Order: sequence, then structure tokens, then C-alpha cells
Amino acid sequence: MRFAIQKIWTDTDGMLSVQLSVDRGDGNAVSQEVCFYPKSLTSFAKELQAFPASVTDEIVYEMGPKGEDAYSWMRLRAYVFNPSGHTALQIVSRCNPSPELRSSCQFSLPIEAASLNRLGEELEHWRFESEEPFEFLYQHVP
Repeated sequence: MRFAIQKIWTDTDGMLSVQLSVDRGDGNAVSQEVCFYPKSLTSFAKELQAFPASVTDEIVYEMGPKGEDAYSWMRLRAYVFNPSGHTALQIVSRCNPSPELRSSCQFSLPIEAASLNRLGEELEHWRFESEEPFEFLYQHVP
């Protein structure tokens, strides 16, 4: 799995526009422009570091407005998918630049809880103001 964020621009109110890409490594991938405020991503990163608290735990982070006419929306959801405590990251996205170019995508990838914790740590320490992209690589071992 490759999880990457490339900053595009920063708005005057601090909102970031980024190209967020997630590639599961098996042909399932998404890459789209989304917007968020750094503080909200930092909160999500901190939640990931403590995930999961129980076998019913889940963390959801949404970027962009969800409405049907919204330009771009993406949801990241970390969840426990069985009683043994195995975890996954779900990615759901929708992009609506125009009616003929609409697209949507949804997939999950199994990922160890410790790796989600590490993703949270690395996201929390990513410098938003930097031009350096964020990249997290994870190799699933079946």
C-alpha cells in the first residue's frame, strides 16, 4: 500500500488543497484533489495512534463536502473487521468536476493496527507548510 499527499496550494484561511493518493498495490487505487484544514488531519492522526480501543472501534475522517454536487469528497475509515481485532482502512471517494467526468471509488485494505498507529504518527509529524510530499508505504503480509 502507498498512501501519499502532495500539497497543491494553501488558501488564505489555512485550508490545504492536496492530491491524496492511496494505492492498494493490486490495481485498486484512487488519486484525487481534496481540501482540508491541517488541524482536522492532525486530530485524525492522533486518533489513529490510539486505534483500536476495542473490537467495535472505528475512526472516520472526511475531506470536502459530501453533497452530490460537491467537487470533491473523500472519506478514510479505520475499522476492526473481525472479533480477533484485525483492522483495515477503507477509502471512499467521489469527484464531480462535471456530469460527464463524475467518478467514485470504494475499497478497503487490511492493515495491521500497529501500522495504522505508525501512519498516525507520521501524519502528525508531517509539516503542512513544507513543499515536501507525505508518503507512507506498507507491505501487507498475508
